[in-house]
Amino acid sequence: MDLGDEAGDTFFTARNLGLPMFCRDEGETQQGRALCSNPEVISADLIVSRITLEASTDFGPYGYCDVCTNGTYPGTQFLPRPLNCTNGEYVCLCKLPGGFQPCEEDRVGYRDVAATHPFPPSGSHPYFFWQANLAAKIGGFWYTPFRKGENKSWRLVETEGIANATCQKELFLDAVREKDPSCYNACPRPDDVNSNCYINCVYRVLLGDKASTSKAPTDEGIAGNEITQLW
Repeated sequence: MDLGDEAGDTFFTARNLGLPMFCRDEGETQQGRALCSNPEVISADLIVSRITLEASTDFGPYGYCDVCTNGTYPGTQFLPRPLNCTNGEYVCLCKLPGGFQPCEEDRVGYRDVAATHPFPPSGSHPYFFWQANLAAKIGGFWYTPFRKGENKSWRLVETEGIANATCQKELFLDAVREKDPSCYNACPRPDDVNSNCYINCVYRVLLGDKASTSKAPTDEGIAGNEITQLW
């Protein structure tokens, strides 16, 4: 499974708010086809869980975990030899010296959000600048406790709560909007969360005016720890 600390999961939610705009603009590109069809992002029945996990700090390679679609590991469908899997199965790939391979790890995988989401080249889609600016501001960590390591390198202590992901996202968007309603009110469709105008307002409030095309000063917009509190 994929886990994050509070900052890491805040980043995951916040970056995906820009996907409707990105998918309209670049959904037919190779990267767009991968991002815009990810069931862990676009499905209507997603949940967010708050858990307590005990784990060894002897971390292993991070697992890029997704739901198997079209009989291949997500992300490998563009390779000369895609990796096969069973549709609907939750599968993980680890980046190893020989390339990406199915994860066969006992150790918990670990990824530093800020260190692994660099700024894109000039002229890239705003989505990638928003992603990098969010990573720099919010930070956080992602973890992958693999089934093979359960009760060896990690154990689930408690599930503290479960929320509908759509409801949680809507509450987050409402909290961000309250910080600067004037930007949204100027949109042709002020309540259309998928419109370019609305999406631009979200990131302008979170990150400041420069974040769609460049590395924005981290003191513009909302402080990283406050964004996490809103989430």
